[in-house]
Amino acid sequence: MKPSKLILIVPILILLLTSCDAISHDVQGSEQLQVVDDTEKENIGVKASVKKDDVEVESYTSSEWEPRMIKAPISQIHKRFDLPESSIQKIKIYFYNDINANNNVEKKLDESDYVFEGYVSYADSTLLNYSFEKEANNYLGINFYLAGDYRLNKNFTISQKDIIYKMLEVSGAENPKQFFQELLDSPEITKYTGCTVQLKEVKYGVIDLTSCKEDDATIIALYNPELE
Repeated sequence: MKPSKLILIVPILILLLTSCDAISHDVQGSEQLQVVDDTEKENIGVKASVKKDDVEVESYTSSEWEPRMIKAPISQIHKRFDLPESSIQKIKIYFYNDINANNNVEKKLDESDYVFEGYVSYADSTLLNYSFEKEANNYLGINFYLAGDYRLNKNFTISQKDIIYKMLEVSGAENPKQFFQELLDSPEITKYTGCTVQLKEVKYGVIDLTSCKEDDATIIALYNPELE
């Protein structure tokens, strides 16, 4: 918080001289006015000092804190990936039609001639998000990921694993359970500050498991490893 500015109020003595006493008290009045003058100068000096101090204090507190961005592959801009119609139909079934209402807080699916996108917000604070553009009979992936708290990286629940297995099947994994275990057992890339990254190729791109303690986030995503 910025420090409150101090306002120094010092009463200034004003002498009122009547016209009849102006001559007889000329010297005395001059001395009194000089005292007032000196007092005003002193007050101005104090106020200027306070104002200067405020500026100096504010110069140390004015910079705003900015959150650190995740400098990992998952946060970079990649080229879109292709997903076949069969995978899109699985998304509709797994994450919209057959979803258990007791396990989610909110779900949304939008589809038009140009886009297919939606999300599912689960009761345990995990979020599944998918977004695709349509071109002819192709579905070009922009986002397809599951995001949750950092602790998920080491302690996935049964329901979370079920979502992940379905996501991996949509992504082209022939044996989702085995694929996911191999992903967890794969070497951790630790060159990204505060984050661990694990990657494994899948039929339609690459599956990325990124966990960042400082950001309190774990994300599993399908994307094209090629950058824009």
